[in-house]
Amino acid sequence: MRRPINTSRLLVIVCSYQLSIEQILKMIVFIGILILAFFNGASCAGERPVDEAVLRTLEGSPTAAIFERELAKDIIFNTVFHFLTAVVGVTIGSGGRLVSATAATFPALVKTGVSMNYAYVEPCGLVAPHIHPRAASMIIAINTTFLAGYWVENATAPVINTLQPGDATVFPQGSVHFEFNMGCEPGVFIAARSSEDPGSYTATGFISRFPPAIVAATLGYPEGGLDSFIKGLPDFPSKNVKECLLKCKKAT
Repeated sequence: MRRPINTSRLLVIVCSYQLSIEQILKMIVFIGILILAFFNGASCAGERPVDEAVLRTLEGSPTAAIFERELAKDIIFNTVFHFLTAVVGVTIGSGGRLVSATAATFPALVKTGVSMNYAYVEPCGLVAPHIHPRAASMIIAINTTFLAGYWVENATAPVINTLQPGDATVFPQGSVHFEFNMGCEPGVFIAARSSEDPGSYTATGFISRFPPAIVAATLGYPEGGLDSFIKGLPDFPSKNVKECLLKCKKAT
């Protein structure tokens, strides 16, 4: 549900600055477009898929002016992303809900070099080790304590931190990293990334994708038992850290 537009606050902002008549008229037109879009039930980015043709047009825009004119064709959808009502760019598991605003789901991010993830993590929820091959990440814990860690390469030691609300940490590009809600209440963290197309894959993703013989040899696991092993892998995000579940009296 859209929040009402606070026109009185917008007028205060206008009056707080010495704007020319032309600038004020342009602002009034822009506000009018927003109000019309609001009353016409315009959707935000994340609430429906993005037309790939629009993304290609934005990517190929030779000037900033052309880029902005393309965005203005659907101003609300192209420039506002609603994390709480998003249905695209969403990953849901027993451990929570992850929503990613990237160039694929939010047109305004095309050619910006940034993206963002909103993570709602259940008590004892684990965003298992995963990698963003094209982006570094900076995460901030919002309302609960998270255990967060990363590992860059074989020659380095892992870095593990406990993040209290308001604490932030950085995961280098391409590092394996995780986030774990240590508390007994739902938690939120927000991640900013250094690419509008960061990519993502889980550290265990190869198990169900590579040839069984290769996976079995890598894990030292009998090839004949891989099917049952793969079926038993947790979802993402998961909720299976037993020590935490027992502490929070959520173990079944």
